[in-house]
Amino acid sequence: MHSVGAPLHIAVRENNLEAAKLLLANGADPRIEARYGGGVFCAPINEVRSNAMLNIFNPYLNN
Repeated sequence: MHSVGAPLHIAVRENNLEAAKLLLANGADPRIEARYGGGVFCAPINEVRSNAMLNIFNPYLNN
């Protein structure tokens, strides 16, 4: 599988909970946007697809 984007974007797309926790705990910004093919911008928080991942992001949503 070929992944494009910042590490947090990749962790979210691949539903890698441990990587997402580690990245967020070490200062990764869940709202920073990355450019994908065709000039599309998306923040990792907008790519969350599972409740488990959403639970990881919840503490960072109100900051």
